Amino acid sequence: MIIRALKPSWIPLVFGLLFIGIARSQTRPVVPPPEDIEVYFSFFNFHNDFAQWLDKRKGEAPERSQKLDKSAADHLRIGIPELPIVKRISGTVVSDLGRVSHDAQAYIEKSNSSKTSPDQAVLLGFEARRRQIVLSGVHSLKLELPSPAWSGLHAFINDEHRLSLHRVTPSTKP
Repeated sequence: MIIRALKPSWIPLVFGLLFIGIARSQTRPVVPPPEDIEVYFSFFNFHNDFAQWLDKRKGEAPERSQKLDKSAADHLRIGIPELPIVKRISGTVVSDLGRVSHDAQAYIEKSNSSKTSPDQAVLLGFEARRRQIVLSGVHSLKLELPSPAWSGLHAFINDEHRLSLHRVTPSTKP
C-alpha cells in the first residue's frame, strides 16, 4: 500500500535504500592478505594507469619531468632507472589481461546467443590464464629489477598498495 501512495520516481529510491541497508548488514570490507594475486592484479592496473597519467603530465610540462619521475620512483620505493622497467611490464600484463577478458566475454556472449550455459571448465581456463599472466608479470619484475628495487617495490605492493584495497565479503554476524 505504501508503495502505491509514492510517486513512481520514488520507487527506485525506496528499493535502493532497502538494498543498501540489506547489503550493509550482510557484508564487511576486508583487506586482502599479502601476496594475494588480486593485490598484484590491482597493482599492475594501477601502475599502468599511473604511468599513462605521468607521461601525460610530463608531456604538458617537460621541465617538470625529472621531478615527476623522482616523485613516482620514491612513491614506488624504486630508483628512477627502474621506472621504465615497471612501466613496460605493467603495460604488457594489462594488455595481455585485456585480451583474456575480451576472449572470455566473446565466449560468454557466444554461449548466451546459442542459449547454452558457458562450460565451467572453459571459464576456469580463462581464470587460469589470467592468474598465469599476473604471476608471470610478478616473476618478470623479480628477474628484471635489481634486488633493492624489487625489495622496495614488493614492500610497496604488499604494504601501502594492498592496504588501500578492500574486498567486500559476507559478514558472519547477522
